[in-house]
This record gives sequence, C-alpha cells and structure tokens, in this order.
Amino acid sequence: MLQENDLISDIYGCVDAPQQWVSVLNQLKRILNASSVALQVYRRETNNTFTLKWSVRDAFSLQHAELHDKWVNNSDNPRHEIPLQSPIQVICDDDYFSPHSPRFQRFQHQLSNAGLGKAIMLDIQGESSAYICLIAHHLVGEDRGFSPDIQALLMRLAPHIKQAVSLTEKMNATLHLHSHMTSAMNQLRTGVLLLDNEANISWCNTCAHQLIDQSSDLSLINQKLVFRQSQDLQEFKTHFQRTVSSSSRGIRRIAVLGKNSEQSIEVLLSPVDQSPSLCVDLNMVSKNNVIMFLKGKDSTSLQQNEIQTLFGLTPTESLLAIALAEGHSLNDYAERRGVSVGTARIQLKSIFSKMRINRQSELVQRLWSSVSASTSRYF
Repeated sequence: MLQENDLISDIYGCVDAPQQWVSVLNQLKRILNASSVALQVYRRETNNTFTLKWSVRDAFSLQHAELHDKWVNNSDNPRHEIPLQSPIQVICDDDYFSPHSPRFQRFQHQLSNAGLGKAIMLDIQGESSAYICLIAHHLVGEDRGFSPDIQALLMRLAPHIKQAVSLTEKMNATLHLHSHMTSAMNQLRTGVLLLDNEANISWCNTCAHQLIDQSSDLSLINQKLVFRQSQDLQEFKTHFQRTVSSSSRGIRRIAVLGKNSEQSIEVLLSPVDQSPSLCVDLNMVSKNNVIMFLKGKDSTSLQQNEIQTLFGLTPTESLLAIALAEGHSLNDYAERRGVSVGTARIQLKSIFSKMRINRQSELVQRLWSSVSASTSRYF
C-alpha cells in the first residue's frame, strides 16, 4: 500500500512537471510486472473516431518508440474500436477479441513485430470529450496474463490518473494562453509591467525590458526596479503606495523618470484587482496588483503598407502621409520625392478626403494613434 500511495503522489506531481510521467510509468511497469507502459489521451470526434492529443511512455517504450509506432500505434489498431461501456473499465485483449479472428491474428503478428505480447488496458472517460487509455504490455512470447489484483489496482489508480490528466490539460491550456498573451503584449510599443504589493515585477513585456536596458536612470535587479536619482525613487514610491492603497479602480497616476535626461521615461501606474476567486485560501486577503506602463522617446517608424491598408491610400499617398506624420513639411517631401509642391497638395487633398479629415494635425493624430503605430511588426 505504501508503494501505491507513493505512486499516486508521483502521479499528481506530473501536473506541473510533465517530464515525471516517464518515472511514474517506470514505477507502474515494475508494480504490474509488465515490459512497457504507455498513457495516451485522445479526443473523441463528432464521427465517434479518436484523435491522439498527447501521450507519454516509460523508458523502455521510449527506446522502442519508432518500432511501436510503426506496428501498433496507428489507425489499424483494432483496440481503438473497443467501446467504453462505463466511465472506467479495465479490459484485456482476450476479453474482447476472439483468438480466431483473422483481424486480431494479424494484429498479434504486428505486436510480435514490435516485440510486444499480451496487454491490459485501463480506459477512462475524461473531461471535454477526452478519452484516456493506460496500456501495459508483456514481452512477446510471455503467456502469462494480468491477475485480478492488477486489475483492481488499475481501477484504484483510475480516478487519480483522470484527475492528473485533467489538471495537466488545464495547466497546458493556461501555459498556452500565457504564451499567446505574452506574444501579443510583446508587439506593443509601450512597456507593460505587472507589479505586486511590494513593487516586485511579476511580469513585463519586451518593450519594458528594452526601455529599462536603454535607460541611464532606471535598471532592473532581482525583479526590482532600481532608480539612479533619489527624486525619481521618492516620486515612484509615493505614486506606487497611493495606487496600491487607492479605493478607486479608475485612478491613474503619472510621473516622468529622468526629467532632465535625454532618455526620460513616462510612467503611468494603475491598480489591478486580483479576483477573490483566485485565492486558494479562503482566509487569504485579496491583493491589489499594479500595472505599470512605460513610454520612452518614440523612435518607431510607421509602416507604409499598413498605413496604406488602414486608410485606403495609394502607395504614393501613404508615403506623403507618413512623411507629414514624422514632422516633414510639404515642401520637404516634394523636394525629396522630386515632385512639385502643387502635386503634393493634390495628393494631400486626396488623403484628407479618404480619411475624412480637414487638417494636417488630424492626419498626424490618426496615424500615430493607429493600431500600426501602437504595435510592432513580426519579422
């Protein structure tokens, strides 16, 4: 029983350390006195077929993965057709297949080519159309089966395997979402940082890292912001404490770091509530996090093809619009492009018409507030 309890504990340890599944299956292989053990998770499709979502194997199966996949783990495997008659079932090949079945005889030949013999399967109905199968094999030529004690053990393990698989999939979904959100936030041309109550940085995007790396007034050490100027530190502390303690969620506090520096950074602090539902301990007090935005001297350039698409401009019109947004005059643009000022004015009039604006200041504002200006391109 102690060995079984250790195995159950290790099964749950696989949730946040998936690489431990190999060790768990190695343990289970020894307990079952089997030669190989694999865990497979399928998705049930609308046509009642199954698509493999993910799988893990013991060390022996990993060493022979190519051979097993060639002969056994494919669509010709008749075990895929075994119906799930209850949420949890343990079944052996002899329980379902007739030894005289030509198809099963062919499958046994395939098993022998893979070095595998008799098997026992634990089938579990998982969550959200998931189908879980734990399968253990003897080596080819071994006639012994799997005892009732082994079948009972698999039934006892089934709820824990199901829960571990469910938690693993939820963990993976969360990690994928985090990865996608990080990728999206890394496209912003504004630095974004998430700070806890002690002003430790929980997360920040690429732009924030770049701004801090380039700044002579601000650095990052051990997940803490370090300020070179004492007045910047004091101003940040004041704004941060007021933000954390603020009862109003709409408060935004603004400061400028390194006011006398050419690389000054604009800072905006805003409170972010932690949902009480995220607190594991019911006695835990919900904490307020702070989101921090950084903006340095904007050295970004507008992308011609994106501006052209956003506002329905021609290539020539988009070049003119970008030149004006970047501070060039109409005369400068005309001279650089080798066209008359009159031609440039006609192009500008067309731009105004397409963008439904009347003044150059509106043009500048529209371009720099566009989604193209706010984000970075993938290269």
